[in-house]
Amino acid sequence: AKEQNVIDKIELLTISNLLKYLSDNIELFKGKRLFINTIPNCFITDDEYEELFAKYGNVFDRLIIEITEGSQITPGSIELMRNRYSSKHALFALDDYGTGYANESTLLSIQPDFIKIDRSIVSNIENDTQKRHLVANMINFAKSHGIKTLSEGIETKGELETVITL
Repeated sequence: AKEQNVIDKIELLTISNLLKYLSDNIELFKGKRLFINTIPNCFITDDEYEELFAKYGNVFDRLIIEITEGSQITPGSIELMRNRYSSKHALFALDDYGTGYANESTLLSIQPDFIKIDRSIVSNIENDTQKRHLVANMINFAKSHGIKTLSEGIETKGELETVITL
């Protein structure tokens, strides 16, 4: 999509399709929120955003804007996302925390409501002291700053039990 210069269009389609689905099925999401991956430096225009909000503004408070790790996040992109979505009661998550650009610096600049610990860190965690120590530190930091933690890709009972313990 990036090579063909259509990534902004895909971002718009993804967000608008999700908002339509959420709006059309609002009863399914009563008391629940829905995560949506977004590309941090890929923007829908102000006009497109306003059109989406006019059409689906009643469901923005159900969104958790999930910032992907694939590219470096600029202060301007963070400010724009916060201005657009926080005022509408959407929450933020940092996806694949611990890999790529989803690191401590990004965590401090975004100040998300959730961090999603990357699968590569959780994989085989029950047999790896360093991974357990790293995840324990992530969880302790998050707790002390009011951030909820999620672990991606838990596939074994050992991983599940270890993460729950931490």
